Amino acid sequence: MSKRELILLSASTLFIEKGYKNLTMEEIADYIGITKKTLYNHFPGKFELMKEAIELRLNSILEDLQNLATDKDCHFTLKLKKLIRFAAHSFSKEFPLSKIASENAMIQNIIFPVISKHIIHLTSKIMKEGVDKGILRKELKDETPPYILLGIIEVFMNMEKRYGIKDSAFDLFFFIEKVLLEGVLSDRGREEYRQLGEEL
Repeated sequence: MSKRELILLSASTLFIEKGYKNLTMEEIADYIGITKKTLYNHFPGKFELMKEAIELRLNSILEDLQNLATDKDCHFTLKLKKLIRFAAHSFSKEFPLSKIASENAMIQNIIFPVISKHIIHLTSKIMKEGVDKGILRKELKDETPPYILLGIIEVFMNMEKRYGIKDSAFDLFFFIEKVLLEGVLSDRGREEYRQLGEEL
């Protein structure tokens, strides 16, 4: 690992733990065990360092997501469940990059559009796989469902901000999974819905 990569990896850990405002270049240099002058030789300022450090961490997260989507040994329903959980986690306060994103709009505009784009792409790919295997309904093969899925997850994970509902992230993950994977209707409800559909 090069010195620059070591700096970026260490800085990303510090930015995630402390945020942007509460961290100085001197603290970063001390943490890594280099002088502040050496740090400035590699990066012109704190913002440039943060941007590259966060992009490095983001790429690592997206690589994990890609590995999940392409895992041939993972059962389809477990793969979909993990993807839903990842998407929900990316909107939660517990997400590793959420603290620094909340402090800096420019970083927010780097992180969330990139993550959303990858989630949409991989969800679309996984849904098509599910339809082809006969596990998901055939209507879910078009381009719209992944966007709806991400929208539902985002609304649920922002319930406290929007509606003052203070469920834990775990409870929200569980509820999202149940609704998205099992639906809101019982067997009786699904039968009634089908009958009404035939009458209309």
